[in-house]
Amino acid sequence: MKGIEDKLICLCLNKNWQPIGVKSVREAFNELVSPYCSSLNIVYKLNPDGSFNFNEIDEIQNLKWSEWIKLPIRNCDFEIRTSKLTIRVPTIIVSSRYSDVPIKRFRPTKSNIWIRDKGICQYSGKKLKPEEANIDHPIPKSRGGQNTWENMVLCHKDINSKKGSKTPEEAGLKLIKQPKEMKPVLASDYIKFNNHVDWSFFIK
Repeated sequence: MKGIEDKLICLCLNKNWQPIGVKSVREAFNELVSPYCSSLNIVYKLNPDGSFNFNEIDEIQNLKWSEWIKLPIRNCDFEIRTSKLTIRVPTIIVSSRYSDVPIKRFRPTKSNIWIRDKGICQYSGKKLKPEEANIDHPIPKSRGGQNTWENMVLCHKDINSKKGSKTPEEAGLKLIKQPKEMKPVLASDYIKFNNHVDWSFFIK
């Protein structure tokens, strides 16, 4: 599996074929041996020259592990070689015992604070370049402030340096808006990237 085992090219669907997450090749193979998991074989229509038309589906086969390992390897497929078999890498797996769409909640990391605050310093209102940005704690950590959504804001590094261990009021600063937690989203809405052509029919 060397070289491809950790690639995130496997989309996970619930029993209603709604996206609920992404797995690596290694994780997908571990799931597929379960009787509650299957994989989708996307059969594409052919162009006049015999190549695949990746915009049109001829058939979708929902296959268990015993069926999957018998599939031929097409020139558009990834493969895994074992001592006895060459197996097509699955790109979409389905869990037959999971019907819900999980909620994606976000942690207050620097990248997520940047997204929430739209790259804008929450004291000056200035649009920042990544190298200009720091995370400020309105209630300084040295005075009991926590790493929470409500106590972390994007801030120009110069302002952050001048503010130091003061509160905004003590430093003569005012937040342009009160920091709040990022709203959670459905996992199906959060998966906006497309790591394989097979995903195109399930990711909006």
